[in-house]
Amino acid sequence: METDVLVIGSGVAGLLTALKVSSFCNAALITKKESDDTATSMAQGGIASVLDDADRFEYHIRDTLEAGAGLCRREVVDLIVREGPGAIRELIDLGARFSHSDNGDLDLGREGGHSHRRIVHAEDMTGREIQRSLLTAISTQGRVTLLPHHTALNLVTRSTLCGPGSSGLEEDRCLGCYVHDSKSSQIVPVLAKAVV
Repeated sequence: METDVLVIGSGVAGLLTALKVSSFCNAALITKKESDDTATSMAQGGIASVLDDADRFEYHIRDTLEAGAGLCRREVVDLIVREGPGAIRELIDLGARFSHSDNGDLDLGREGGHSHRRIVHAEDMTGREIQRSLLTAISTQGRVTLLPHHTALNLVTRSTLCGPGSSGLEEDRCLGCYVHDSKSSQIVPVLAKAVV
């Protein structure tokens, strides 16, 4: 099989990557089991984001750094916190159905370590809902081939195809991935211009 981009894994990161690259090229997404059988689908809680008028980025950054007990890099926390509301809006635009309060606003929960209500959730199945919305968006996009029951084994590189030191002139580069198809018990190369 050949594709423009090969994405390994169907969690949130893999699904979002496949969806985004499918806007300009073809992608294949491999996953060990079914496309929705991932750790993402088991995630219950929610996503912390500054979405309430009483909350501020500075509060969320402070809470995160305090809860991180010196293990967080401030510039990374700052970036993630500030991009959070946009990421939540993108998920909603992609069809994620988060829980809402009686007045129609997002039902923001408050969990340990947070000084304000900022947890966006879909009942207690947030990961499953995000994954459902991303899989639906991918299925309507039409440029992503899902390959369930495929496991990544090893990257295909110029040296694995031609042998070590085959030409000596070209830099070794990734050309795809050897994958095991558990349904057919075969190992097949999936060639791609990029592997994520």
